[in-house]
Amino acid sequence: MSILDDSDQLKRALKPIILDIIKNDSDFKSCFRVYKATVVSVPSTVLGVTGCLVKIAGDENTMWLPYTPDVADVSVGDAVWVAVIFNSWRNAIVWQKIDFS
Repeated sequence: MSILDDSDQLKRALKPIILDIIKNDSDFKSCFRVYKATVVSVPSTVLGVTGCLVKIAGDENTMWLPYTPDVADVSVGDAVWVAVIFNSWRNAIVWQKIDFS
């Protein structure tokens, strides 16, 4: 058995344990998380609620989220970062353009 086989075996054994810790341990719940997303609809106000429609990379669902002034001028198709605080999508916000410009 090669060292690559050994390391792959170790990775497969540790991955579920690490993922469980990240998802369930209170030390990690307060982490600031960012997700890459694509703008589906430019920032606007609909029915009195200001937001931006985005689709998280790898997901088919869209979300209407509040946004920071840094992304007020994004266009449809632009890539952005969505910030999530305390691992709760209720706290999500369209935070920055993908290149922080």
